[in-house]
Amino acid sequence: MKKTAIGLTALATLGLTTYLGSHLRAQNQQPHAGQVQQTLATAPAAPLRTRIAVINLQQVIKQYQKWANFETSYKNLYGQYNAEFERKKAVGMDLKTQLDKAADDPTREKIQLQIKDLERKVQDLGEDAKKQLGKMRDDQAQQIYLEVEQAVQAYARANDIEMVLHFNDAVAQADYYHPLNVQRKLQTGACMPMYVAPGMDITNTISAMLNQRLGATSAPPSVPR
Repeated sequence: MKKTAIGLTALATLGLTTYLGSHLRAQNQQPHAGQVQQTLATAPAAPLRTRIAVINLQQVIKQYQKWANFETSYKNLYGQYNAEFERKKAVGMDLKTQLDKAADDPTREKIQLQIKDLERKVQDLGEDAKKQLGKMRDDQAQQIYLEVEQAVQAYARANDIEMVLHFNDAVAQADYYHPLNVQRKLQTGACMPMYVAPGMDITNTISAMLNQRLGATSAPPSVPR
């Protein structure tokens, strides 16, 4: 889940708000393609003041004491299940030994029933362990991510940072150039936004711009006579 850093695209300097505002005010007119291109070329660029920060999400989580506490609790619960498995395993080995030494069919049948019952209990224990440990992991991961996100948002707003991207990379220096870590980074996509200030996301602006251009350049189909 680790990401490489990327920069903001040059689209932020196109002055799309000015471009769209001029077209919405002139919506009763039908500009041609040349007018659209001229508007784009002459629209004043917005002043550059973007401040972007990044965080190594994996490192933040590993340095968070709450994660260390969770790991301890998780290992303790896992150990309890594992100890119960070992106890049932010992019982099963003893039953198999008794089965090998059984001298008559009734005794063997009784032991076989005990083994089947024990196998069902082991299967139930395994399903319960998977469910409880999985829920514990998922709930804690969701809660910690939310807390990291809230901390990032608070810091960004307090320090006039407009966008925070998170990535994931090795924490220990010895692991940084490990072949597996290098290979992962070569195959991983870009950073993911964790906080975006109002106005930084220009998705709707670009969509409106494209639709405006499409409406200005597309001639209505002619009706055959």
